Amino acid sequence: MTGYRSSFVPRNFFVVAVVIVLLVACGVMETKWTREINVLGPGNYRVNSISSIKNEIYVMGTYWQDEKTSRCFITKYDTDGSLDWFSVFESPGVEQAAGIQIVASMTSAEQLDASSEVYGLIQTRDTNGHQGIVLVRYDTLGNTGWQNTVISSEGTLNATLLSDHVGNLYVAGWEKDVENKASVYVGKYSESGDAAWFTKYYNEQIDFGDLKYDMMQSNCLLLAGVLTSSEELFYMKYDGSGQFLGYTIHQGPRVSELSDVKIDPNGYVYLAASINRPETGDDYFTIVYDKNDNLLWTSHHDGAAHRNDKPKAIAVDESLNVYVAGTSENTQGMPVITIVKYDSAGSPVWTANLPQKNAAEPFMMQPRYIPMGRYDEARHLYIAGMVGEKALIARCNLQGVFSWTDEYGQIHRISKPTAMSGYILALQSIEDGKSGATIVKFGPSTVVGLARWD
Repeated sequence: MTGYRSSFVPRNFFVVAVVIVLLVACGVMETKWTREINVLGPGNYRVNSISSIKNEIYVMGTYWQDEKTSRCFITKYDTDGSLDWFSVFESPGVEQAAGIQIVASMTSAEQLDASSEVYGLIQTRDTNGHQGIVLVRYDTLGNTGWQNTVISSEGTLNATLLSDHVGNLYVAGWEKDVENKASVYVGKYSESGDAAWFTKYYNEQIDFGDLKYDMMQSNCLLLAGVLTSSEELFYMKYDGSGQFLGYTIHQGPRVSELSDVKIDPNGYVYLAASINRPETGDDYFTIVYDKNDNLLWTSHHDGAAHRNDKPKAIAVDESLNVYVAGTSENTQGMPVITIVKYDSAGSPVWTANLPQKNAAEPFMMQPRYIPMGRYDEARHLYIAGMVGEKALIARCNLQGVFSWTDEYGQIHRISKPTAMSGYILALQSIEDGKSGATIVKFGPSTVVGLARWD
């Protein structure tokens, strides 16, 4: 009997060890916690942007009780989901304020010396109907350090807040005047809120409905869109000193929509768009230019069912492989979340379809740039979207295998993702015309359940 027990116990522990190793290696994911946002009391909430760094989570959104007035709020949560503080943007004469983008960065790479710098971009409308774009800095307690009006207009404004790899701030956007003429503007701002430079550009040949933006290195800022007159793709570039570097028009097939843009550390430009062909409907259309604006390759993807295929987001890794996420309709006409991987020459490597029973749509994907040779958990793509009326988060590795999905939502409510940063996802739930906001933290699960094996 004694000999039996002495041989059995080590084997049992060996099984436990193997199970732990397998669980960790597989990177099992789970939802950690959810938090409803109601810092201003009853009303409507929507989260527009999240910035998650180290153990700090910054959330920017919009609160409203009626269509006439709205307020921009910023909240800070710790890694356990506890609310540290919240702040509400206030400015004389402002009737509506909506959060656009929040960016947080650390002042030092050293953990003990590091502190947070938090910046928010806010769109306002005053009592006279004039629009404005305001850049605000917050301190570690949520107090306003300074605010600077980037641009104001009697027409329509659009803006985004960008940060390069060393923490410089850039505001880019477009302005349409009362005659609907569109101008592009770009500005760089210091930690004190002063404009290092600000420039506007107008060209009657560059007519567009909207723009998309991206930036990684400090020497190149990318803006891209679709020409209204010819339905061709174009992009524009600025360097870090505000110098306009010119524009490039892709003289190819007509584009129905520009889905996403990306510029990598090498200055290569990546565009994902939808093109429509009579025989196959909408197809993915992916375009890559080098840093000198030479066309490297184009590719289109038509799913196996030869129905509508619409891209939504694009990512690139350090080896210049390209990942395009979107939807492909199956033979029953149901949209399925689909990722296509291309190699550096534009040849398809694999196509991955998320297993699902209901129609789904992706809204966003991260990371947008994937360094190679880092720890395994970073070598995954995370797609946030909707399946039916529920919000969805899915993880796919770089070999095209979906390893985890989770859904969020309640009966009779429509839940959709509105922002994502790191392992933090923001959801908007809509019921009877009312809007609520929730943030969710997901991530690698802890190893539990050892009692089952011992």
